[in-house]
Amino acid sequence: MALLTRTSRPCRRSKKPLDKPRRPCYDDHTRPMPSAKAYQKWKTAGRCLRCGKPRTNPKNNICAKCRLMAFARPKGNKNMSRASHLKRLYGITIQDYDGMLTKQLGKCEICRREPTGKRLAVDHCHKTGKVRGLLCAKCNSTIAWVELYLAGIRNYLEF
Repeated sequence: MALLTRTSRPCRRSKKPLDKPRRPCYDDHTRPMPSAKAYQKWKTAGRCLRCGKPRTNPKNNICAKCRLMAFARPKGNKNMSRASHLKRLYGITIQDYDGMLTKQLGKCEICRREPTGKRLAVDHCHKTGKVRGLLCAKCNSTIAWVELYLAGIRNYLEF
């Protein structure tokens, strides 16, 4: 194999040697380049690709208003994202969560205190995924710490 100099670096995909550094080899795996005329028209127009209004920042393809709308969370969607979060991580619904909350009388299962500010966290076994109950933030972090260092704690107590 020949030594590769800086100018004969191979393409990352096709492994062909390149004539110039930092230039793709322009095989089929690269995306097609727009024509110079189309690119110049887009660059000088300075219009948003979504609404067609003038862009505030020429580096962005869309204007600031469309950018905010694209990345903002819809206002009425908070419960939907919470429901998908509970279903995805723990396999429970909001109704299951509310049922557990009423069964525990709205209090932490370990310390029996009412939550301050935040909702109760869903406690679950990391090995089996089984939901054990709802805990306050303090008890939840303590349980996680104890599970993490349980072997060390046992060794300490036996010492």
